[in-house]
Order: sequence, then structure tokens, then C-alpha cells
Amino acid sequence: MIRLPKWLGNGLERLRQSRFIDGPDKDAVEEITDATAQKQMNYREALLKKVLENADALMQEHFSKFPSGTIIAPRKFVVYFDKETDKQWTGTTRNKLKNELATILLDRAKEKAGGSALDFDSIIVEIRIDGTLEDQQFRVRQYMDENDEPTEILDKVETDDDPTELLDPPSPDAITLFTVEVRHDDEKGKVQQSTIPFTKPEISIGRGSKDIKMDLPLKEDINVSRNHATIRMDEKNRFWVTDKGSNPLLLNGKKITRNTPHPVAPGQKIKICSYTLVIQPLESKKSSKKPTRKSPRKAATKTSRKRKA
Repeated sequence: MIRLPKWLGNGLERLRQSRFIDGPDKDAVEEITDATAQKQMNYREALLKKVLENADALMQEHFSKFPSGTIIAPRKFVVYFDKETDKQWTGTTRNKLKNELATILLDRAKEKAGGSALDFDSIIVEIRIDGTLEDQQFRVRQYMDENDEPTEILDKVETDDDPTELLDPPSPDAITLFTVEVRHDDEKGKVQQSTIPFTKPEISIGRGSKDIKMDLPLKEDINVSRNHATIRMDEKNRFWVTDKGSNPLLLNGKKITRNTPHPVAPGQKIKICSYTLVIQPLESKKSSKKPTRKSPRKAATKTSRKRKA
């Protein structure tokens, strides 16, 4: 499992919360299917992740300190997309995305500087089209100031059509602690059901991504967050569910507070968008009664009493 740096993970989460990764409402576009929407979301997330990584690499390359202790670094980034990608964000959404990327990169610059002051208090991000770029290619260019020669990174996005996989599949000898019944009702009324065993006390639940692997992936609904919830079994075999998603989790039809563990009993319904989950603990095996064996000493005493009689 690839773990993202904290700044990058937080940055991507900000972009998700602002709906820059989800893209257009699929219900408003008749010809778009769940599979197509999911593929587009995977691409947008992979693209924005690489844009931030490359901007960070350029920032690191030009990060330096004046004798006074002030930090200098790139204060302007220009991102060039190919013709098709450029259509992903337009109008007001495009301007908001530029501002959000600028905020994430400014926070990153402050983190790199530690307690030192930066010689600027804002970063500018521009998004432009480059007709010479191949499909899914992009370019990130940095400017220290308008008079300096810019440097850039040319890159390309590689995405998987089916990026989510089970995290750490259990070995054949692993002991199953509990199972989760999963029911999915899609928009066409089709129902899919399965029961999945788990061998560890805490599991992650969500849509996942190329870099975020889930123990229980729910990838058929784009309204499910990448990391939507966790289920934990404590040392007393009690179960707890924690909601981490942007859309509410319902426990027996009621919303629960986000980021707070809530007790959940086996058989109760955990509703995550179009999915319904039910925890089923394993029944403890009743040990068969074995005939008690009398100790040799007791048996000998009983025999001696019979002789005296």
C-alpha cells in the first residue's frame, strides 16, 4: 500500500471536498454511466496528484534561504493541459480550482520553510491549454519572478481502469474474526449480495483509489468517499463504526457523527450511499463434553471401601 505524504493527502482531500475530482453531476448527463464516471474520477485524481507532486518538486529545486533567513521559492506556477483535459474544468470551477491549488502549494511552502519567513505571502496558479501535448500529457512550469527563466516538468498520467483491490488478502491459515454481508442496489434496480470474511479487528471501507487501498472496497457508487468508514472489533468483541465520508453514513436509518466511533450491534444495518452492510460475528464453537476421568487415587479409595464392606 502506497502511503501519501501528509500534505499531499490533505491537499487531495480538499480537492475532493470541493468537488474538483467528482466532476459534473452524472445524473445531469444522460449518456454517462457509473463506470465512465468512475474512470473519469480516477483520471482527475491521478492528474491533480501529479500536478501537485511536480509543483512540489520544482519548489524544492528552487528553495533557498537569504543570509537574513528569509526563504525564497517559486511564487507562480502555470499548468498546461492537453485539449481534452482542458475541458474538465471551465468557467467559475476553473478559477476556483486555481485558487485551491495555490492555497495547497502555499501551505506546502510554509511547511518546507519551517519557522522561517517566506519572501512572498501568496502563490499564483494559472491553467492553460497546450495543443501540442499528447493525450493525458501535462506540463507544470514555475516562475521565481517574471524576469527569471522558467523551468518545467513534462509528465503524463497513467491510470488503471480498475484501481481498487482488496488490501492484504488473508492467508489461507488466517482465523476469521467476523464477516460483513454487503448488499448493493444500483440505479437500475439490480441487487448484488456477498459475504466477506475478515481476519483483522479493524477494516477500512470506501471506494479507494490507485494509491488508497481499502479492506472492503465499495467501488460501484461514485458517491462513496475514497476512505468512507472503518469498522473495529475491540478486545471484548464489541463492534464500532466510524464515519469518515463526505456523504452521511446511516446506522439503522439514523445519521451518526463523523470521525466519532459509534457502537454497532451485529444485525444492524450500516448504510453507505447505495450499499448496505451488516456485521455477523462468528458463533463460538461449543466444546463437546468429554467424560470426566476419575483420578487413580479416588478410584483406589472407592475400591478399598468396597472391600471393607
